[in-house]
Amino acid sequence: SHAVTVQAFEHLVSKPITERLKDTFFARVFEGVGPDESERAKTIAQSRIERLEAILAGPSSQIRGTRGTAFALLNAVTEYIEHDRTTRISEDSDSVEATRLLSATFGSGAALKAKAWVSILEMANAE
Repeated sequence: SHAVTVQAFEHLVSKPITERLKDTFFARVFEGVGPDESERAKTIAQSRIERLEAILAGPSSQIRGTRGTAFALLNAVTEYIEHDRTTRISEDSDSVEATRLLSATFGSGAALKAKAWVSILEMANAE
């Protein structure tokens, strides 16, 4: 399975980011905001896109060999989920960081990362 993963990563590195790929990928992973959504939902979605764009422009996405590729898109979503995405804290939780870790590893964040993985592979294969 390691060889298959390496092959998938190499394929993602070979696919340059286009505006269409980026916009479609983010909308697929995060479901986008429909025209009937509340202003709050639109603001949250816009903030998320701005943060994802900042991650793509930041140092973690500027690594030689992966910069500007579908691989960088996947990594930006992973970074956002693991470090930026808001999580609900239960009363018995130790911290925001612990709650985010649990979500990113086993909960809704993990589900989003899986969705991102499947989506980017499908989209890269279609390009």
